[in-house]
Amino acid sequence: MPELDEKDFIHEEYSKDPYPFWIWFLVVVFVTALAWFGRSWYVTTVEKHTASSPFYQVTNREFSLFFWDNPQYMRAHVSSKTGYFPAFQYPSRVTVEPELADEYVEGPPEIIFLYHVWNRLVAHEFFPKTISVTDFRAFLKEAEEWQPQFWKAAPVGYVELYKDLGQKNGEDNLAVESVEVLPNVVRQAFQGWQNYFKQGKEINQVKPTHEQMQAFLIAHPHYGRSFWRNIVMDKYPNYLLMEEGNTSTQMPEKEVSPLLRVAFFRSESDS
Repeated sequence: MPELDEKDFIHEEYSKDPYPFWIWFLVVVFVTALAWFGRSWYVTTVEKHTASSPFYQVTNREFSLFFWDNPQYMRAHVSSKTGYFPAFQYPSRVTVEPELADEYVEGPPEIIFLYHVWNRLVAHEFFPKTISVTDFRAFLKEAEEWQPQFWKAAPVGYVELYKDLGQKNGEDNLAVESVEVLPNVVRQAFQGWQNYFKQGKEINQVKPTHEQMQAFLIAHPHYGRSFWRNIVMDKYPNYLLMEEGNTSTQMPEKEVSPLLRVAFFRSESDS
């Protein structure tokens, strides 16, 4: 039987066609370039809007106060995080990156609109509470943007207070300090942090009656405006109607929005 040559064997080899590799390479390059140009266009557009419109001239520091009052809008709590207030941290923290605190926010216009409505109507509604030195130290460790090294506009009195924290008794009440020493924005941020991290269970247990809510709305009327709904709607939550009836009954859970619940809790609690 004659010996077979190598050419007589069946050769099973992969095709050496170079086209699939180059096609995939070009697709990757195209997608990368598209993403880069898209990001560049987005940044340029945001910068133009910010420069030309006061609507976008809100710093991350200012916006953080809105987030404390409305945690459901925090970056950590939304499903789609792309382009959604990227200066804010998640998942380990919910606060702003301290180095970016005084830069303008980047985020959906509809959420920035809610900030402006909140800022115009209820941001000034402040319920003074005790601020222990121990809790304030913990707050500054978590919300680093309020440390003087990350807050160039910090008042001199506040900088001195920060330096002296180590010498103060942990139970001392910083709320007695003047606003020149402890500005209201810091008090608001501290209160929001305290509500979010320490008092969540208590806040969720708040069950006001219609009578209690009506008294609250008389004292703080801006919370009675349905500004979280489209202004042209003709339907409003029942508690805004102030109807006569059994006012001793508890309000339905669905009618107590997070913003309203937190505000009511602050007005009722002692600390």
